[in-house]
Amino acid sequence: MSSKKIRSARPGWSIPPLPPLSISERVTLALGTGFGSGFFRPAPGTWGSVVGFAYAWLLLQMPSLSAYLAVTILGVFLSVPICGKCARWLRDPDPGCVVLDEIACAPIALLPIFGTSLRWWEWVMVFAVYRIADIVKPFPARRMEKLPGGWGIMFDDVVSSLYVAGLCYLWQERFRLH
Repeated sequence: MSSKKIRSARPGWSIPPLPPLSISERVTLALGTGFGSGFFRPAPGTWGSVVGFAYAWLLLQMPSLSAYLAVTILGVFLSVPICGKCARWLRDPDPGCVVLDEIACAPIALLPIFGTSLRWWEWVMVFAVYRIADIVKPFPARRMEKLPGGWGIMFDDVVSSLYVAGLCYLWQERFRLH
């Protein structure tokens, strides 16, 4: 294992070199990195997913499913240009510190539980499945990564989140409603 990999596995905070950015660009970068959660090491995607599950939990408090869906869809589509800009500034097609994809897609994964509640261990289980799906990238998520710019960053997570939503739905149907 190279010394670079050993260093990156150490817990901490790692900010890559950035070009000079204006105030609005810094705000965009803050959003793209989940307010800095994407700079935590190791596993920045996991830290971003923690923020994503907090965001999804807030959305689950909304008064209607249509409001939940509207905010979720709007969040996904607003995230595309933000992720694309961050990738361009970082000169990386899918930088690990850009975790807005994990954040914006968490409500998709949790859609089947709208109007219900989860026990603490079910939250942990869904979170673990969410992370596994993001890492494994079930078909056709890996193909989505090839889309240009922010589209590729976002839509592999959309696909993975849809798989998790399907599993949540099945869980609800099999174990919670009967």
